[in-house]
Amino acid sequence: LLSRRQRQMCIRDRAWIVIIIISRELFISGFRILAADQGIVLAAGWWGKFKTAFSMMMIVVLIINIPLMNEILDVIGWVLIWISLALTIISMIEYISKNIKVLKN
Repeated sequence: LLSRRQRQMCIRDRAWIVIIIISRELFISGFRILAADQGIVLAAGWWGKFKTAFSMMMIVVLIINIPLMNEILDVIGWVLIWISLALTIISMIEYISKNIKVLKN
């Protein structure tokens, strides 16, 4: 098993995950502003709601530091990271495909 320090180094090597998640948020915010300028209100889809829920769970699990449960929390944290990443990509694709008319205008 990896030490706590080694696990933290693994997380640092995965900065691209954070970049994708933050980029999606910035893209969707800009997309909503563009739609608002055209008088269009964009509702959040279910994939986006799932993404938000899993991202919040992920953050809580990654912040929690319970010495007797570190190994379990690390595994749960990584599972939630990958689920959040997948939902981030799926929700962005759904958002764009449902609202492609905003980009065409």
